[in-house]
Amino acid sequence: MISHTIGKALENFCAFKVYIGFSGGADSVALLISTNDFVRELDIDITAVHFEHGIRGEASRLDALWCRDFCRCRGIKYEQYDLRVPEESRKSENLEAAARRLRIAKWHELIRRQEKCVVLLGHHADDRIENMFIRLCRGANVSGLTSLREETAVKNIKFIRPLLAFSKLDLIEFLTERGIAEWCVDHSNFDESYTRNYFRHRIIPEIIEKLPTAATGLIKAAKALEADALFIEESAREKYSQVAGQEITGTKFWRPLPPALRARVLRYWLSALLKTEFIPTYDIIERFQEALEQKGGRQILVPLSGDSFIWLHRGEVGLTLESSVETDELVWNRLEEETINYGGKTFKVRISGEFDRGAVNPAVAAFDADLLPAKLILSRRRSGDKMIPFGGSRHIRLKKILTERKLTAVEKENLIVFRAEDGKIIWVPEIRHSAFAPVSEKTGSIAYIEMTG
Repeated sequence: MISHTIGKALENFCAFKVYIGFSGGADSVALLISTNDFVRELDIDITAVHFEHGIRGEASRLDALWCRDFCRCRGIKYEQYDLRVPEESRKSENLEAAARRLRIAKWHELIRRQEKCVVLLGHHADDRIENMFIRLCRGANVSGLTSLREETAVKNIKFIRPLLAFSKLDLIEFLTERGIAEWCVDHSNFDESYTRNYFRHRIIPEIIEKLPTAATGLIKAAKALEADALFIEESAREKYSQVAGQEITGTKFWRPLPPALRARVLRYWLSALLKTEFIPTYDIIERFQEALEQKGGRQILVPLSGDSFIWLHRGEVGLTLESSVETDELVWNRLEEETINYGGKTFKVRISGEFDRGAVNPAVAAFDADLLPAKLILSRRRSGDKMIPFGGSRHIRLKKILTERKLTAVEKENLIVFRAEDGKIIWVPEIRHSAFAPVSEKTGSIAYIEMTG
């Protein structure tokens, strides 16, 4: 039955390069030997891929040796990759999340070399039930509850899980029938301090003991929930197509969306802008909905993570990356440093003895080098900022200038302002040049400041 199921799953991938996640556990061993049965029939090229996560020390290294020998004895191609998870983990990222991120990155690197390629993983029915309980306790919707699916795509990697209909006992029985009595056992899987293991060894067995029908009922529930999730996701993708590629959207688009669609459209939109898969938490979705219901002209921010936030202002919705927003001032000694970076932009100063009017544009400003201070302050816009525009004689509020330019909220938020040490505005790149240190007939040398990036 297991071999038949895997054969059916592989029918659409004839003549493909097939990578198989091979941990050496009973599930991945069953998957590997079953897939190997179809190499000639389906003209597939298979390779077992083992990830050494660098977490379990000597036990992990021994598992890797076992996997290599298992494949060598059967003439199956084997590749091993050391991920060094503890060293590569990011701040506020647990080991499980870091391991998954690094595996995805390595899979992506592997499939880029292949035109026709698919990745097989050995998740089984028990994994699916455990995942459903964990996601339920985290407040997931039906998409989250059914995230372990027979076919998914992440970063253009097609993952196939052909064993989801079989339990761990089914797989062990299959291996016994094939004369295989040994496989790797990860003893950390028995540590109930891990959430997954707690559900696996404590909660789910108790439920099944009290309600024997739950063993099959939970699998049926997972399939039914997946059908519901697929329908909602398809509807959400149709809605998302209306704003795909738009960095700035309107609250008029978001407000009428039913909550089930809004959460998913938000996920697609944010993932596209962030250029990585981003799944909004329940709290983010709730805060976004509350922000949409607010009235008034003030800007509302919905934090996404330590790196970015959604902003809502005057009927517009956009995304700002915190890495591109600097709140601190930066002092630039132009006499000591020819270039400087600020707010994602690069500024370069050039001194010339001749004035080239054609070289001046919104991204290039020209000053009398002798009147321009050696130290310039780069900062963000401040409340109450005023400046004397070039050719003018009186101060004008910067807010008025920006209003006339009809800038979006995010454009206003990301403005860079050049100041003298006393705070006086010298230049607002791409907006206005001030009357400060103007080039005149008496000017001996000109300082050109150019913005790029």
